[in-house]
Amino acid sequence: MDTEGKDVSVGIAEIKVIRIVKKSKDLLGAGIGLLIGVGPGALIGYKVGWETSEDALWGGVVGGLAGALIGCFIGIYLGKEATIQIGGMSDSEIQEALDKLRKKARIPDYK
Repeated sequence: MDTEGKDVSVGIAEIKVIRIVKKSKDLLGAGIGLLIGVGPGALIGYKVGWETSEDALWGGVVGGLAGALIGCFIGIYLGKEATIQIGGMSDSEIQEALDKLRKKARIPDYK
């Protein structure tokens, strides 16, 4: 529903699908992965290479890029939208789904 930022109350019988939209976490994951990957990459580049600062630099670059890529994929997975099919569920299944959603609501004890 497009409610333009307003809260709307509807009956459960009118709802067919509930879609939970999450903020994207790909940049956050990439940033954390970059920070985590630089240190070990530089250390590996220094130890495996000819023990020069240039080897450590390139190891840090490669490790940082690998960490950023892995972190980006993890962030994409964590920011994925969730969908709950309400249509066709029994009353007990609907109540169970609503109980799970109520824990994440802005006003959890709303009646």
